[in-house]
Amino acid sequence: TLRGEPLGKLGLPNGEAAASAAALLAGAAPWRVTAVKRSSRQLKPPPPYNTAALQLDASARLSLPVGVVMQLAQRLYEGVELRGERRALITYMRTDSLVMSEDAISAARRLVTARFSPAEDWLPAEPRRFVDRKRKNAQEAHEAIRPVDFGVEPSSLEGLLPPKEAQLYELIWRRAVASQMASARHEALSISLAAEGAGTARSSASRRVFEGFEAVLRPAGGAGG
Repeated sequence: TLRGEPLGKLGLPNGEAAASAAALLAGAAPWRVTAVKRSSRQLKPPPPYNTAALQLDASARLSLPVGVVMQLAQRLYEGVELRGERRALITYMRTDSLVMSEDAISAARRLVTARFSPAEDWLPAEPRRFVDRKRKNAQEAHEAIRPVDFGVEPSSLEGLLPPKEAQLYELIWRRAVASQMASARHEALSISLAAEGAGTARSSASRRVFEGFEAVLRPAGGAGG
């Protein structure tokens, strides 16, 4: 607030108003802390991809049209030549399902156990099982989109796939692995200030205290998937 009035995003419409506010604040009585609030939150991993989620997320992360995303997924599903052998890399890419088979869940959890230590910090006690309650008629005959073999890590395909296909496979692999990992934990700090006759202000910051699934799947726009 400024002089007791709420100050929105457009509360200082021009340079003159901003200069006047700056002068008022600079000449105000000493600022005092009126409140300190700490909070924490857990971020659960997203489910493995279904078709709609893959189209949306891959298009944004890889800067590709939806149609191209699906063409690349089709190639990964139909199979690619790897070291003289044709192999399918992902499950069927047209599905409403968020479900992975029990074998796939176990494979993802084994991979996390092998890669992260201590495993109990990085894996929930029970496997995560996802159901899209908004889609009661989801194509449960198909699984969610996931790697056929979690042991085929993205790094093992370097130079063996065209770049965009490799990037899409990595994204699908990361999302499926992350879906079985522990939640990420974040802490936030908010400090409220006040100066008599001038107004109030608030500053906030947050930090991640445990990566959890974000060690494998970064938020959109971040590194590492």
